[in-house]
Amino acid sequence: MLHGLDFDQEAKLRLAGVMGEARIFTLRQARAELTGPTGEDNTLTWRAPKRVWLDGGDFERAFAGLIRIAAAGIQTIVSSSHPLAQLQKPARRLAAGAGRP
Repeated sequence: MLHGLDFDQEAKLRLAGVMGEARIFTLRQARAELTGPTGEDNTLTWRAPKRVWLDGGDFERAFAGLIRIAAAGIQTIVSSSHPLAQLQKPARRLAAGAGRP
């Protein structure tokens, strides 16, 4: 999908790096083991929401955010005037147009 978008070569390299990073570091089911002050063990967990609203940013920054969000299995919702709204057809499951959050 990246090769078909209107980015210059440097932007495509940056976004490819974001893709590689997102494959390794994702918050899909983040978990941290925490040791309490009295020696007890605690676990901090975070589960990804089903959808998030993405607002602002130019096309490259918004697309980089979309990559990270999609890697966690989250659907991105954008307004119809957002730069990512042009991706509704090729990436319908990733960027859904909406008027407001």
